Amino acid sequence: MATVTATLPPRIKLGPSDWVIEVKEGRKKIGQLQISSGTLDWWPGGTWDNGTHLTWAKFADLMATQGSGNAAARQRKNGRQRRAAP
Repeated sequence: MATVTATLPPRIKLGPSDWVIEVKEGRKKIGQLQISSGTLDWWPGGTWDNGTHLTWAKFADLMATQGSGNAAARQRKNGRQRRAAP
């Protein structure tokens, strides 16, 4: 499992400079997460090629539909569908 170590203040205000978090598994760099006020970017391995870019709105949608801690994901896992309100 990858290890990420960071010490951050309770609130972070992003300015003109991006925050960069390097993600390693053991000593091997598996990617870099770049956080800016407009997007969240993932750069796999040690390269700047083939990055994945998400706006914050798309990131929120991704977490709502694919995240493991939400009710919809638990319902999918249990094979249940949520009923629409009348």
